[in-house]
Amino acid sequence: MIPFEPYPRHNREIHFGIQYETEALGRIDELEGGKAKLGSRVMEAEETIDSLNTKIAATEKTKHRIEAELEEMAMEYERTHAAAVITEKRAHNFDKVVGEWKCKADDLMAELDACRSESRNYSSEVYRLKAAY
Repeated sequence: MIPFEPYPRHNREIHFGIQYETEALGRIDELEGGKAKLGSRVMEAEETIDSLNTKIAATEKTKHRIEAELEEMAMEYERTHAAAVITEKRAHNFDKVVGEWKCKADDLMAELDACRSESRNYSSEVYRLKAAY
């Protein structure tokens, strides 16, 4: 004869129910812990993203400022280069004029030397003529 269990199936079901409930609660705790970890990692990632976006904005501002400065420098270079070209042309023309005046001065010096030589010749001739009378 089999011993009589008043509610054998019911006890087993209760036992299995308690076991599954305990396992389920453990798994729920584990999942909630994972969820909390993932939540904190998401928050860290969002903070990192915000920080990087701030850095990007600052870098963009710096980039625009540097581009504006570069543009100003390019315009200043163009003005300076144009002024240098004009000055160089003026210097070339000035050198040409100075060269012309130097040639004229050399010609006048040669003419002056010739006149002095001729003057000495005339003076010596005058002296001879005075001595002859």
